[in-house]
Amino acid sequence: MKKAKMIIKILIIIAAITVIAVGIYFLSTKGLNFPENGAYTQNNIMDEAETYLVPSIIAGVMVVIYMMIRFYKLGVIKIGIQSLLTIVGIEAIIISIVAIANLPINSLFFAILLLAFATTILMLTAVYEKKIKIA
Repeated sequence: MKKAKMIIKILIIIAAITVIAVGIYFLSTKGLNFPENGAYTQNNIMDEAETYLVPSIIAGVMVVIYMMIRFYKLGVIKIGIQSLLTIVGIEAIIISIVAIANLPINSLFFAILLLAFATTILMLTAVYEKKIKIA
């Protein structure tokens, strides 16, 4: 049973890395889709991204520090690295999927990224809480 779980985890990691790699390729060759009709243009998206960047980084750092303090029994460095990689990885997967599918960038794009950020934090907290109860 443990061997099957390990194989599933490895396959999920390989799939995530593949999606991110293909997404990076599409971003470097085609870029993101910026339709002009009622959606963001490339200049608007950069301005909007800059608006969200600093608060998102501050929030991310605060969340990782909170998790390192709250779940110190599981290992401070381990929790910090896992949390950071998970949050950044999920965001990278979403951006890669948007690039691969050539989806238009509109006002929902940032809402989806923020929702994924919040959901990832909730899921990480639930997983760490479960690990503390087991230990």
